[in-house]
Amino acid sequence: MAFIIMLIQFLGTSGSLLLGISAVGTHFQGGSEATREFAYAGIFLWAAALGVILVVFAIATITKKFSKAQS
Repeated sequence: MAFIIMLIQFLGTSGSLLLGISAVGTHFQGGSEATREFAYAGIFLWAAALGVILVVFAIATITKKFSKAQS
């Protein structure tokens, strides 16, 4: 479980870092191709973190239903 929490934190922090780089780059040099790529990468990492959360939640729900059915 600790690995999953660390994975979510890593993906979220990396996504925030890339979005921050994108925001600073846009502020100083305008909307360039590189700053958009950083923004897309940051959003993708946030989506990956959300995906991990949803998969863990789904597995926990399914496991809970199976354990109730077996009782």
